Formats: sequence, structure tokens, C-alpha cells
Amino acid sequence: MMKEKKRYLKTWQYFTVGAGNAGMVLTANFITNFYILFTTDYMGLNSVWIGTLMLVAKLFDGVTDLIFGFILDRGKNKRGKARPWIFRSAVPLSISAILMFFVPDAGGVVPYVYFFIFYTLYNAVFYTAANLSYNTLSALVTKSDSERVTMGVVSYFLVVAANLAITGGTLGAVNALGGTVAAWRTVVTIFGVAGAALLLLCAGTVKELPMEETGEQAKEQLAVKEGFRIVAKNPYYFWCIIVNIVMAVALAALSNLTLYYCKINLHDLDLYSVLNGVGILFMIPGLLIAPTLVAKLGAWKCNVYTSVFVLVVTIMCIPASMLSGGVPFMVLYLVRNIPCGVLAASLAPIGPGVAEYSYLQSGHHVEGMIFSSSSIGFKIGSGISAGMVGWVLGAIHYDYTAEIQSAATEMGMALAFFGIPIVMFAVCILAFYNLNVEKGLEKLQKQLEGEMNNEDRQNQ
Repeated sequence: MMKEKKRYLKTWQYFTVGAGNAGMVLTANFITNFYILFTTDYMGLNSVWIGTLMLVAKLFDGVTDLIFGFILDRGKNKRGKARPWIFRSAVPLSISAILMFFVPDAGGVVPYVYFFIFYTLYNAVFYTAANLSYNTLSALVTKSDSERVTMGVVSYFLVVAANLAITGGTLGAVNALGGTVAAWRTVVTIFGVAGAALLLLCAGTVKELPMEETGEQAKEQLAVKEGFRIVAKNPYYFWCIIVNIVMAVALAALSNLTLYYCKINLHDLDLYSVLNGVGILFMIPGLLIAPTLVAKLGAWKCNVYTSVFVLVVTIMCIPASMLSGGVPFMVLYLVRNIPCGVLAASLAPIGPGVAEYSYLQSGHHVEGMIFSSSSIGFKIGSGISAGMVGWVLGAIHYDYTAEIQSAATEMGMALAFFGIPIVMFAVCILAFYNLNVEKGLEKLQKQLEGEMNNEDRQNQ
């Protein structure tokens, strides 16, 4: 009789852990999707300046992610390593997101300075603490890869629900409340309160495994320099950052550019809610089949093949958009979200695999610094995409006061809408190709076993 594998999580805990991810998405994706629209069309600010400041703020993020990753690895608390930081950051994260939409209606540099301060606080301080702690938590509440994959799938279903609420409900809610600046502030406050509540629910309903069960014994704390040396020695850490950056840029650009493509080229801003809302639903089949694909192909092949498929479909969207009626384009646009759903779920095993590689290499646990790659990648990627959208709008001479944009503006928007995702997914294929953690772990384990066998023979 086969021994039943140990279970670390109850079924309902998959949902409470996933709720934390959805909570962060409620504010992060709200800002990513709508902040430039809010500041340009409702506040009259310069999109190029806002986009550029977003990108500059991300430079601080790269530094704070590494610093906080080191702090997290050295942390000692009766509640665990990651949970205390989720408790500490949940409420400030939401407050800073809400205050971003209270940018003063003043001339000169005042609104830009105000935005930069709260945007940097949100991303470089509070989101860093919440997101990095949450990602680390997934490695500390279970030792089971299958449970981690299930956590990833359930988490993404809840993220899908959060994104549906954001993309499908925001514009309608704002219009229902009068389509004013005050309406935007009311809506972001609702999402902010809900986001904080979900993060607190996540941290309050799970416990981290004891150190002896995770294999992390009490030991002398690593020096900062030594921690960075261990991470830098991991050949997969760099590619892990690149994958997260490119995926964040590609997915955020798809969403942000779709907003303006609907407004400028399709002349219907409300179509954005339909396309993105239905598109998110099309990700569900991908989420469902992802565990099966990963089990049969392995995470590496699954990610490479799926990225190629997304790239091919994106290229096919170009001639489809030129056909009358727009039906072929919309079908391909939606179908593309199925493999995007696969990618979203199949990324889950990469972080723990990269962390395990560093542990086998060095004998030290540096999960916090390893998982900082996800936070660094997401925030740099979202900053690049936001800056990119601002620069695109400036380059194509977008006029928010005009009902119909010029032909040159429409052409420029179409080039950006199709060209940027094509470039991003091409880079993504290259990054995934170099991120074969499974093969690296297998090779390293054999090498370590060989060294142990040699030592045993010498001691005999």
C-alpha cells in the first residue's frame, strides 16, 4: 500500500492564501490600468511626464526589493518570517494607493511631485513588503510542489475575479457615479479597502511551517555581502528577473494599450471593459489545463511552447484587424488569452525551484532575496509599461479633448498596440529558454551526490 503524501494545507486555505494575491491586484492593477487615463483625461496632466515619473520610481523599487529580501531572510518573529510583514503592510499599501488619486488640482510641478511621492511609497515601500512577503509565504506554508501548483491555480482564479471587477466594473462605476474626479476617488477607495481586507485574511488564516520542517535551522545570520554573493552565483536568478519583467510589460501593455486602442482606433472606450473582461474569462481554460501540461511537459517546455503560441497568435491579429467587421480580430484577441492563462499558472514552480538551487549550491536559505525577483520584475515591468504608454501617447500626439483622433495618431496607436507585445513575447521566449531550472536542479543534485559518494569512498 502506497504511503499517502502529507498534506500541509486544508482546501479552504488555498482560497485564503489566494485572496492575498487578489488583494494586491485590486490596487496594483487598478493603478496600472487606469492611472494614466485618470491623470490625462480627468486631471489634464501630461502623460509623458506621468509615464516617465512612473519609470523613475521603479529604479527605487529595484533597490528596495533586494534590501527587503535581505531583511526578510534575517527576520525572526513568533508568527514566522513572511506573515508579520503582510500584517504590517496591508493597510498602508491601500492608503497610499487611495491617496494617489487625491492628486491636487494645482498648476506647475505640484501635482507631479505629489504623485511621485505617493507612487514611490506605494511601490518601493508598501508593495515591496506585501508582495515579497506573500511570494515567500508560498514556500513556507507547504513543502509539496503539487500544493504549490494548486495554490497558484486557485490564486490566479481569484486574481481573474479581481481583474474582472477592475476592468469590467471600473468605467461603469465611475460613469454611474457621475464620471467625475470624485467618482474615481470613490471607486479606488472601495478597491483599496477590499484589497487590505483580503491581505489581512490571507495572513490571518495560515501558519508557516516550523524551521525544522522546512529544513531551515537556526544559524548564524548571513552578512549582506554574502547574501548578494549567493544570489548572484545562481545562474537562474537573472533570467527569473527578466521573465518577470517581460511578462509584466507584455501583459500590462496589452491591457493599457487595449484601453487606448479601443478609444482611438475603435472609437468606443466601453469596448475595453468587454474585451478585457471576456479576455480574462478566456484565461480560465488555460489555468485549468496548466497543471496537466506542467506534469506532462515540465514547467520549462510548457513555458517555452506556450510563449511561442502566444507570439504566433499575436502576429496573426495584425491581418485580422484589417478585415471588415472586426470579428476575426476579436476572436484571435480572445483566444490568445488561453495560453496566457497557462503561462500565469505555470510560472508558480519557478521561484521555489530557483530558491532550491541556491540552497543546494550554498547550504543557506535565501528565499526572500530569490523571491524578490518576482517583485522586482513585476514592478519594473509595470513601470516600463506605464512609461511606455505615456511616451506612446506623447509620440502619437494624443489629444484627450478630441472626440476623433487624427489618422497619424490612429496609425501610431496601431503600431504600438501590435508591435510592443510582439517584441515582448519574443524576448520572453529567449528568457524562458534560458530558465530551465528543472534540468539545472537535476544536474546539481547528481553533482552533489557524486561528491558525497567520493567522500564516502575516501573515508572507507
